[in-house]
Amino acid sequence: LDLLREKDFLKLPKPLVSTVGADETVMLMELLTGYDHWEKLGRAEDGWIFPTCSELEKRVNFAQPKQNRILDKLEKMGVLLIKRRKDFGRLRPKRRAIKINEEAIKNIFMWNKE
Repeated sequence: LDLLREKDFLKLPKPLVSTVGADETVMLMELLTGYDHWEKLGRAEDGWIFPTCSELEKRVNFAQPKQNRILDKLEKMGVLLIKRRKDFGRLRPKRRAIKINEEAIKNIFMWNKE
Protein backbone atom coordinates (compact mmCIF):
# COMPACT_ATOMS: atom_id res chain seq x y z
CA LEU A 1 0.00 0.00 0.00
CA ASP A 2 2.97 2.32 0.29
CA LEU A 3 2.85 2.49 -3.49
CA LEU A 4 -0.52 4.20 -3.23
CA ARG A 5 0.78 7.53 -2.00
CA GLU A 6 -1.54 10.50 -2.16
CA LYS A 7 0.70 12.47 -4.54
CA ASP A 8 0.13 9.82 -7.19
CA PHE A 9 -3.64 10.33 -7.26
CA LEU A 10 -6.12 12.91 -8.40
CA LYS A 11 -9.22 13.45 -6.31
CA LEU A 12 -12.31 13.84 -8.48
CA PRO A 13 -15.09 16.01 -7.04
CA LYS A 14 -18.49 14.46 -7.75
CA PRO A 15 -20.14 17.78 -8.68
CA LEU A 16 -17.60 18.27 -11.46
CA VAL A 17 -17.84 14.69 -12.70
CA SER A 18 -21.63 14.89 -12.91
CA THR A 19 -21.56 18.30 -14.61
CA VAL A 20 -18.62 18.22 -17.02
CA GLY A 21 -17.78 14.49 -17.27
CA ALA A 22 -15.13 12.16 -15.87
CA ASP A 23 -12.35 12.74 -18.43
CA GLU A 24 -12.95 16.48 -18.28
CA THR A 25 -12.71 16.41 -14.50
CA VAL A 26 -9.43 14.47 -14.69
CA MET A 27 -8.04 17.17 -17.00
CA LEU A 28 -9.33 19.99 -14.79
CA MET A 29 -7.91 18.47 -11.63
CA GLU A 30 -4.53 17.95 -13.31
CA LEU A 31 -4.50 21.58 -14.43
CA LEU A 32 -5.50 22.74 -10.94
CA THR A 33 -3.14 20.53 -8.96
CA GLY A 34 -0.34 20.82 -11.51
CA TYR A 35 -0.01 24.62 -11.36
CA ASP A 36 3.04 24.38 -9.06
CA HIS A 37 4.62 21.92 -11.51
CA TRP A 38 4.19 24.32 -14.45
CA GLU A 39 5.38 27.24 -12.31
CA LYS A 40 8.61 25.41 -11.42
CA LEU A 41 9.22 24.88 -15.13
CA GLY A 42 8.70 28.59 -15.78
CA ARG A 43 5.46 27.86 -17.62
CA ALA A 44 2.92 29.59 -15.40
CA GLU A 45 2.11 33.21 -14.74
CA ASP A 46 -0.94 35.17 -13.60
CA GLY A 47 -3.07 32.01 -13.44
CA TRP A 48 -2.16 30.93 -16.99
CA ILE A 49 -0.25 27.70 -17.62
CA PHE A 50 1.61 26.75 -20.79
CA PRO A 51 1.74 22.94 -21.08
CA THR A 52 2.68 21.10 -24.26
CA CYS A 53 0.50 18.30 -25.59
CA SER A 54 3.23 15.74 -24.84
CA GLU A 55 3.55 16.96 -21.24
CA LEU A 56 -0.19 16.69 -20.68
CA GLU A 57 -0.19 13.24 -22.26
CA LYS A 58 2.43 12.07 -19.77
CA ARG A 59 0.48 13.52 -16.84
CA VAL A 60 -3.08 12.40 -17.71
CA ASN A 61 -2.50 9.71 -20.36
CA PHE A 62 -4.77 11.38 -22.94
CA ALA A 63 -3.41 11.53 -26.51
CA GLN A 64 -3.49 14.88 -28.30
CA PRO A 65 -6.82 14.34 -30.15
CA LYS A 66 -8.56 13.47 -26.87
CA GLN A 67 -6.90 16.40 -25.10
CA ASN A 68 -8.16 18.72 -27.81
CA ARG A 69 -11.74 17.40 -27.52
CA ILE A 70 -11.69 17.71 -23.73
CA LEU A 71 -10.14 21.18 -23.69
CA ASP A 72 -12.51 22.41 -26.43
CA LYS A 73 -15.51 21.10 -24.47
CA LEU A 74 -14.33 22.76 -21.26
CA GLU A 75 -13.71 26.01 -23.12
CA LYS A 76 -17.20 25.93 -24.68
CA MET A 77 -18.67 25.32 -21.22
CA GLY A 78 -16.80 28.39 -19.97
CA VAL A 79 -14.76 26.42 -17.45
CA LEU A 80 -11.44 27.12 -19.20
CA LEU A 81 -10.05 30.12 -20.98
CA ILE A 82 -7.67 29.12 -23.77
CA LYS A 83 -5.40 31.27 -25.87
CA ARG A 84 -3.85 29.73 -28.92
CA ARG A 85 -0.38 30.51 -30.24
CA LYS A 86 -1.66 33.32 -32.43
CA ASP A 87 -3.20 35.03 -29.40
CA PHE A 88 -0.18 34.70 -27.14
CA GLY A 89 2.92 35.83 -29.00
CA ARG A 90 5.53 34.08 -26.88
CA LEU A 91 4.17 30.55 -27.24
CA ARG A 92 5.97 27.97 -29.30
CA PRO A 93 4.05 25.79 -31.75
CA LYS A 94 1.77 23.13 -30.23
CA ARG A 95 1.50 25.10 -27.02
CA ARG A 96 -1.50 26.88 -25.70
CA ALA A 97 -2.14 29.06 -22.69
CA ILE A 98 -4.80 27.69 -20.34
CA LYS A 99 -6.51 29.40 -17.42
CA ILE A 100 -9.21 27.95 -15.21
CA ASN A 101 -12.31 30.11 -14.87
CA GLU A 102 -12.65 29.97 -11.09
CA GLU A 103 -16.06 31.64 -11.15
CA ALA A 104 -17.45 28.91 -13.42
CA ILE A 105 -16.10 26.21 -11.08
CA LYS A 106 -17.69 27.94 -8.07
CA ASN A 107 -21.00 28.14 -9.95
CA ILE A 108 -20.89 24.39 -10.65
CA PHE A 109 -20.51 23.67 -6.94
CA MET A 110 -23.22 26.18 -5.99
CA TRP A 111 -25.60 24.73 -8.61
CA ASN A 112 -25.00 21.19 -7.31
CA LYS A 113 -25.76 22.25 -3.71
CA GLU A 114 -29.27 23.38 -4.59
